[in-house]
Amino acid sequence: MQVRKRRMIIGLAVLLVVAMIPMAALAAGGTFTDDDTSVFEADIEWLAGAGVTLGCNPPTNDQFCPEEAVKRGQMAAFMRRFAQFLGAEDGIVSNADDAKTLDGYGPGQLGLIKTTSINAQCPFSSVSFTGSFTKIGNIGTFEKDYADSEVVVSFNGRVYAASVNGTGARFELRVDDAATTEGRIRASMKDEEMGGGTGIPVTMQGVFDNLGAGTHTVSMWVESSGTTGSGGMWDPGCWSSDHVLIEEYGPAK
Repeated sequence: MQVRKRRMIIGLAVLLVVAMIPMAALAAGGTFTDDDTSVFEADIEWLAGAGVTLGCNPPTNDQFCPEEAVKRGQMAAFMRRFAQFLGAEDGIVSNADDAKTLDGYGPGQLGLIKTTSINAQCPFSSVSFTGSFTKIGNIGTFEKDYADSEVVVSFNGRVYAASVNGTGARFELRVDDAATTEGRIRASMKDEEMGGGTGIPVTMQGVFDNLGAGTHTVSMWVESSGTTGSGGMWDPGCWSSDHVLIEEYGPAK
Protein backbone atom coordinates (compact mmCIF):
# COMPACT_ATOMS: atom_id res chain seq x y z
CA MET A 1 0.00 0.00 0.00
CA GLN A 2 2.74 2.44 0.89
CA VAL A 3 4.48 1.83 -2.44
CA ARG A 4 1.23 2.25 -4.41
CA LYS A 5 0.40 5.44 -2.50
CA ARG A 6 3.85 6.85 -3.17
CA ARG A 7 3.49 6.11 -6.89
CA MET A 8 0.12 7.87 -6.99
CA ILE A 9 1.59 10.95 -5.29
CA ILE A 10 4.47 11.05 -7.79
CA GLY A 11 2.07 10.62 -10.70
CA LEU A 12 -0.15 13.46 -9.50
CA ALA A 13 2.90 15.69 -9.06
CA VAL A 14 4.01 15.00 -12.62
CA LEU A 15 0.53 15.78 -13.97
CA LEU A 16 0.51 19.04 -12.00
CA VAL A 17 3.86 20.09 -13.42
CA VAL A 18 2.80 19.23 -16.96
CA ALA A 19 -0.44 21.18 -16.55
CA MET A 20 1.57 24.26 -15.59
CA ILE A 21 3.74 24.13 -18.74
CA PRO A 22 2.41 26.09 -21.75
CA MET A 23 1.61 23.94 -24.79
CA ALA A 24 4.10 25.95 -26.89
CA ALA A 25 6.89 24.72 -24.63
CA LEU A 26 5.76 21.11 -25.01
CA ALA A 27 5.89 21.39 -28.79
CA ALA A 28 9.25 20.05 -29.46
CA GLY A 29 11.94 22.46 -28.78
CA GLY A 30 12.06 25.22 -31.22
CA THR A 31 10.41 27.44 -33.75
CA PHE A 32 8.71 24.73 -35.80
CA THR A 33 6.67 21.68 -34.85
CA ASP A 34 7.55 19.41 -37.78
CA ASP A 35 11.34 19.27 -37.58
CA ASP A 36 11.75 17.54 -34.22
CA THR A 37 12.97 14.25 -35.72
CA SER A 38 15.09 15.88 -38.43
CA VAL A 39 18.86 15.58 -38.22
CA PHE A 40 18.92 19.17 -39.48
CA GLU A 41 16.84 20.62 -36.65
CA ALA A 42 19.73 22.70 -35.27
CA ASP A 43 20.42 24.11 -38.75
CA ILE A 44 16.74 24.89 -39.28
CA GLU A 45 16.64 26.70 -35.93
CA TRP A 46 19.68 28.74 -36.96
CA LEU A 47 17.96 29.76 -40.18
CA ALA A 48 14.87 30.79 -38.24
CA GLY A 49 16.90 32.73 -35.68
CA ALA A 50 18.74 34.56 -38.46
CA GLY A 51 15.47 35.44 -40.14
CA VAL A 52 16.35 33.48 -43.28
CA THR A 53 13.29 31.22 -43.02
CA LEU A 54 9.89 32.25 -41.72
CA GLY A 55 7.98 28.98 -42.12
CA CYS A 56 6.03 27.18 -44.82
CA ASN A 57 2.39 27.51 -43.65
CA PRO A 58 1.52 31.20 -43.38
CA PRO A 59 0.06 32.92 -41.53
CA THR A 60 0.68 30.47 -38.66
CA ASN A 61 4.21 29.60 -39.79
CA ASP A 62 4.76 26.93 -37.16
CA GLN A 63 6.06 24.42 -39.73
CA PHE A 64 9.23 24.27 -41.81
CA CYS A 65 8.25 21.43 -44.19
CA PRO A 66 11.75 19.87 -44.04
CA GLU A 67 10.93 17.14 -46.56
CA GLU A 68 9.52 19.42 -49.27
CA ALA A 69 11.50 20.68 -52.27
CA VAL A 70 12.50 24.34 -52.45
CA LYS A 71 11.03 26.32 -55.35
CA ARG A 72 12.84 29.08 -57.20
CA GLY A 73 10.78 31.82 -55.58
CA GLN A 74 11.44 30.43 -52.11
CA MET A 75 15.15 30.21 -52.89
CA ALA A 76 15.15 33.86 -53.92
CA ALA A 77 13.56 34.78 -50.59
CA PHE A 78 16.10 32.66 -48.67
CA MET A 79 19.03 34.27 -50.47
CA ARG A 80 17.78 37.81 -49.99
CA ARG A 81 17.11 37.29 -46.27
CA PHE A 82 20.55 35.73 -45.84
CA ALA A 83 22.08 38.75 -47.61
CA GLN A 84 20.14 40.99 -45.23
CA PHE A 85 21.51 38.97 -42.31
CA LEU A 86 25.05 39.54 -43.59
CA GLY A 87 24.34 43.19 -44.33
CA ALA A 88 25.20 42.45 -47.94
CA GLU A 89 22.20 43.56 -49.97
CA ASP A 90 24.52 45.93 -51.82
CA GLY A 91 26.96 43.11 -52.54
CA ILE A 92 29.40 44.00 -49.74
CA VAL A 93 29.50 41.71 -46.73
CA SER A 94 29.58 43.70 -43.47
CA ASN A 95 28.57 41.13 -40.83
CA ALA A 96 31.41 38.62 -41.12
CA ASP A 97 33.10 37.84 -37.79
CA ASP A 98 36.54 37.55 -39.38
CA ALA A 99 36.27 40.35 -41.94
CA LYS A 100 39.58 42.19 -42.26
CA THR A 101 39.91 45.83 -41.31
CA LEU A 102 42.67 48.05 -42.66
CA ASP A 103 43.53 51.64 -41.75
CA GLY A 104 40.17 52.38 -40.15
CA TYR A 105 38.00 51.02 -42.95
CA GLY A 106 35.24 48.76 -41.68
CA PRO A 107 34.77 45.08 -42.52
CA GLY A 108 33.36 44.56 -45.98
CA GLN A 109 34.70 47.88 -47.30
CA LEU A 110 37.94 46.34 -48.56
CA GLY A 111 38.61 44.39 -51.70
CA LEU A 112 41.25 43.33 -54.17
CA ILE A 113 41.96 46.31 -56.40
CA LYS A 114 44.49 44.77 -58.76
CA THR A 115 47.20 42.12 -59.16
CA THR A 116 50.57 42.39 -60.86
CA SER A 117 52.80 39.45 -61.76
CA ILE A 118 56.55 39.92 -62.16
CA ASN A 119 58.71 37.29 -63.86
CA ALA A 120 61.74 36.98 -61.59
CA GLN A 121 64.55 36.49 -64.10
CA CYS A 122 67.77 35.22 -62.59
CA PRO A 123 70.31 37.93 -61.67
CA PHE A 124 73.31 38.52 -63.93
CA SER A 125 75.61 37.12 -61.22
CA SER A 126 75.51 35.84 -57.67
CA VAL A 127 76.79 37.95 -54.76
CA SER A 128 79.11 37.54 -51.83
CA PHE A 129 77.51 38.63 -48.58
CA THR A 130 78.18 39.26 -44.91
CA GLY A 131 76.41 39.01 -41.56
CA SER A 132 74.31 42.00 -42.61
CA PHE A 133 71.79 41.96 -45.45
CA THR A 134 73.38 42.42 -48.87
CA LYS A 135 71.32 43.23 -51.95
CA ILE A 136 71.32 40.52 -54.62
CA GLY A 137 69.41 42.65 -57.12
CA ASN A 138 66.12 44.16 -58.23
CA ILE A 139 63.48 41.68 -59.36
CA GLY A 140 61.06 44.10 -61.02
CA THR A 141 58.65 47.00 -60.60
CA PHE A 142 54.92 47.46 -60.07
CA GLU A 143 52.45 50.35 -60.03
CA LYS A 144 50.42 51.08 -56.88
CA ASP A 145 47.16 52.87 -57.67
CA TYR A 146 46.11 54.31 -54.31
CA ALA A 147 47.98 55.88 -51.42
CA ASP A 148 45.61 54.42 -48.79
CA SER A 149 45.79 50.82 -49.99
CA GLU A 150 47.94 47.95 -48.73
CA VAL A 151 50.10 45.65 -50.82
CA VAL A 152 50.72 41.93 -50.34
CA VAL A 153 53.98 40.82 -51.97
CA SER A 154 54.63 37.11 -52.61
CA PHE A 155 57.72 35.38 -54.02
CA ASN A 156 57.52 31.83 -55.33
CA GLY A 157 60.72 30.27 -56.61
CA ARG A 158 64.13 28.99 -55.59
CA VAL A 159 66.97 30.63 -53.64
CA TYR A 160 70.60 29.58 -53.55
CA ALA A 161 73.82 30.16 -51.66
CA ALA A 162 77.10 28.38 -52.35
CA SER A 163 78.51 28.56 -48.81
CA VAL A 164 78.55 30.38 -45.48
CA ASN A 165 80.84 30.26 -42.48
CA GLY A 166 77.83 29.73 -40.21
CA THR A 167 74.72 27.58 -40.00
CA GLY A 168 72.90 29.06 -42.99
CA ALA A 169 71.69 32.08 -44.95
CA ARG A 170 68.58 34.24 -44.75
CA PHE A 171 66.88 35.73 -47.80
CA GLU A 172 64.58 38.75 -47.55
CA LEU A 173 62.13 40.34 -49.98
CA ARG A 174 62.01 44.14 -49.92
CA VAL A 175 60.20 46.99 -51.67
CA ASP A 176 62.16 50.12 -52.54
CA ASP A 177 65.13 48.59 -50.69
CA ALA A 178 63.18 48.69 -47.40
CA ALA A 179 61.92 45.75 -45.36
CA THR A 180 58.28 45.59 -44.37
CA THR A 181 57.32 47.00 -40.99
CA GLU A 182 54.60 44.33 -40.70
CA GLY A 183 56.61 41.29 -39.59
CA ARG A 184 59.14 39.72 -41.96
CA ILE A 185 59.27 38.42 -45.52
CA ARG A 186 62.12 35.94 -45.21
CA ALA A 187 63.23 32.42 -46.07
CA SER A 188 66.21 30.50 -44.70
CA MET A 189 68.63 28.03 -46.24
CA LYS A 190 70.63 25.67 -44.04
CA ASP A 191 74.34 25.09 -44.49
CA GLU A 192 73.79 21.45 -45.47
CA GLU A 193 71.41 22.56 -48.25
CA MET A 194 74.03 24.74 -49.95
CA GLY A 195 76.06 23.97 -53.01
CA GLY A 196 75.02 21.69 -55.82
CA GLY A 197 73.60 24.50 -57.92
CA THR A 198 69.90 23.72 -57.46
CA GLY A 199 68.97 25.77 -54.40
CA ILE A 200 65.76 25.20 -52.43
CA PRO A 201 62.12 26.08 -53.23
CA VAL A 202 60.66 28.82 -51.04
CA THR A 203 57.56 30.96 -50.72
CA MET A 204 57.85 34.38 -49.08
CA GLN A 205 54.86 36.63 -48.45
CA GLY A 206 54.19 39.79 -46.49
CA VAL A 207 52.31 43.09 -46.29
CA PHE A 208 53.50 46.62 -47.03
CA ASP A 209 51.10 49.22 -45.63
CA ASN A 210 53.10 52.43 -46.01
CA LEU A 211 53.75 52.68 -49.74
CA GLY A 212 52.57 55.72 -51.64
CA ALA A 213 50.86 55.62 -55.01
CA GLY A 214 53.23 55.23 -57.95
CA THR A 215 56.05 52.95 -59.10
CA HIS A 216 57.80 50.63 -56.64
CA THR A 217 60.66 48.15 -56.98
CA VAL A 218 60.87 44.65 -55.50
CA SER A 219 64.32 43.37 -54.58
CA MET A 220 65.95 40.32 -52.97
CA TRP A 221 68.52 40.47 -50.18
CA VAL A 222 70.66 37.86 -48.37
CA GLU A 223 72.70 37.64 -45.17
CA SER A 224 74.88 35.02 -43.49
CA SER A 225 74.25 33.62 -40.04
CA GLY A 226 78.00 33.93 -39.64
CA THR A 227 80.23 36.68 -41.01
CA THR A 228 80.58 35.76 -44.69
CA GLY A 229 78.81 33.89 -47.47
CA SER A 230 79.09 33.41 -51.21
CA GLY A 231 76.97 32.63 -54.25
CA GLY A 232 73.76 34.28 -53.07
CA MET A 233 71.07 34.42 -55.78
CA TRP A 234 67.52 33.48 -56.75
CA ASP A 235 66.53 31.24 -59.68
CA PRO A 236 69.77 29.20 -59.76
CA GLY A 237 70.21 27.68 -63.21
CA CYS A 238 68.07 30.48 -64.70
CA TRP A 239 65.06 28.27 -65.31
CA SER A 240 62.80 31.37 -65.48
CA SER A 241 60.21 29.73 -63.23
CA ASP A 242 60.38 32.18 -60.31
CA HIS A 243 57.79 34.94 -60.02
CA VAL A 244 56.54 37.67 -57.71
CA LEU A 245 52.83 38.38 -57.26
CA ILE A 246 51.67 41.82 -56.12
CA GLU A 247 48.15 42.19 -54.71
CA GLU A 248 46.81 45.64 -53.90
CA TYR A 249 43.95 45.80 -51.39
CA GLY A 250 41.94 48.82 -50.38
CA PRO A 251 38.51 50.33 -49.80
CA ALA A 252 35.91 49.87 -52.48
CA LYS A 253 36.40 52.56 -55.13
